[in-house]
Amino acid sequence: MMISKTDADLPPAFNRDNLSASTLLLLLLGAYIALVPSIDLIPVLGRYDEKRLLECILLLLAGFCLIIQAKLRQNWILLTQQLSSHTRLLMAGVLTLGLLSAAQATAPDRAILDISLYVLLFIGCLLIALQRQLQPQFFDALLLKALLFSSAFSLLAFFSAFIAAQIEPVPLLHWDLFVNFSHIRFFSQFQSWTLPLIVLPLLLSRTTPKGLQLWLPLLLASGWWFLLFSSGTRGTMLGLIIATIVTALTFGRHALPWFKWQGLALLTGLALYILLFLLPPLLSAADTSAIQNGTIGRALSNSSGRFHLWQVALSMITEHPWLGVGPMHYACGVTNGIGAHPHNSLLQIAAEWGLPVALIVVIIALRGALAWIRLGRVRLRQTDGCGTIHPLLFPALLASLITGSTHALFSGVIIMPLSQITMILVFGWMLGIYFSTAPMTPKHGITAKNQLLWLLLPLLASTGLLAGIAPDLLHFGELLNTTHVPAEATHYMPRFWQQGLICG
Repeated sequence: MMISKTDADLPPAFNRDNLSASTLLLLLLGAYIALVPSIDLIPVLGRYDEKRLLECILLLLAGFCLIIQAKLRQNWILLTQQLSSHTRLLMAGVLTLGLLSAAQATAPDRAILDISLYVLLFIGCLLIALQRQLQPQFFDALLLKALLFSSAFSLLAFFSAFIAAQIEPVPLLHWDLFVNFSHIRFFSQFQSWTLPLIVLPLLLSRTTPKGLQLWLPLLLASGWWFLLFSSGTRGTMLGLIIATIVTALTFGRHALPWFKWQGLALLTGLALYILLFLLPPLLSAADTSAIQNGTIGRALSNSSGRFHLWQVALSMITEHPWLGVGPMHYACGVTNGIGAHPHNSLLQIAAEWGLPVALIVVIIALRGALAWIRLGRVRLRQTDGCGTIHPLLFPALLASLITGSTHALFSGVIIMPLSQITMILVFGWMLGIYFSTAPMTPKHGITAKNQLLWLLLPLLASTGLLAGIAPDLLHFGELLNTTHVPAEATHYMPRFWQQGLICG
């Protein structure tokens, strides 16, 4: 049963006064999730760079609101105090080591840009958690609608391209059907975070879904699975398999409703894939071999150059184990001709930020996941309702976390702009739920020192991000210059921008 949360349910000093800015940020986040994957909003920038610029605008707005709104900042600080002292200390260690790494890097300005981006992502993550605490029903409803709209618009774009491809006398290639992405894998990274969540509108409905309330969300969820099969992304599929196993082992029969709806959506999506791409060649002269070769026909043993990228990262770790080569600096003069990042999140962090930072990230991630599982097991066993927290959010969000984290070991999930925004959405959603279950009274008040510290963090991060992107935007044509790219490379190797190489 869903009930309203009153101010009395919130941690001390939390209130909803002057929080219109955080609500606006949540609306913008929902719009980003709903529109950016399928609609070209700034065509002049290209399909990758527009997503990055819109991400930067969203994060800068978050930082700006935190700077100018004292009440919002106060609530945000109270939320940070709910993090354990060990977690705050570890995060401070990450920032300190990152700054030391940037100081000794070849291009400190690019390193500071990378650090500023991740600091603002952290700030945005906690703002999402705060909004989930203050407006839980509105938060869940908005984000679930955004996911459904994203599925609807993406399916519309896919089938528009599919119909257009039938008219053209050229082979039908699956990556040509994902028209708003510079690379099909960037869409798949977004799916890794969202596929486990796509059936939540069916699960969180206050009444048994019937009629349009049943068929429309189920159709869009099935379409989301169909797009996964049509992309043929192995990282997402592997992540989903591991997430399914872990979720089943941790939550068991209590997660059966989630498994039921996901299974139904999966089978329907698979049936549509078979109907469109496997049956036509058997029944007519239609040629869909290019689609099949790019999806179910892909060789599982093909590393797509990852082994070489991992070797480069391991060499960097060996040469710079403590502080790494510098944030973003895997993209600095590494003429491997394949990528500007190692397609493995842990290797990337260790190579660029150093082994200590990689270890800290693993510790924080494992502690957080275990705490979520423990709380979820308790909540799923309860029969008297969970207030504003539907118990099936626990297996769904855990599956999202595991799928995205697994895919990050084989792709640039923690790098690409759309994936980064979806990542902090999932993290913030989980944190907001976790801290809402047992609001903690801060052990100490908000001192002037704390106010200054938490004011400087968004101020410096916003300044670092603006200082980093302003010259790029003023000379944007140079970002598209491919003359310094190695001859054996593809034209673009995305990192911060579509042209990701630095130090060139």
